Amino acid sequence: MTLSTSAAALLEAQIALGYYWYNLVKPHKSLGGRTPAMALGVWDEPWTLGRLVA
Repeated sequence: MTLSTSAAALLEAQIALGYYWYNLVKPHKSLGGRTPAMALGVWDEPWTLGRLVA
């Protein structure tokens, strides 16, 4: 089974959105309620989903 060009582009966008949501939006209990980006000092507050997709 192969994906069409548009289906492949949609899948790529979905994977990227999930990756950025996980690292910028979702607080993690193991990181003291911070996001991975906050734990690394890349950002000082979690993003909202609206900010991510804007």
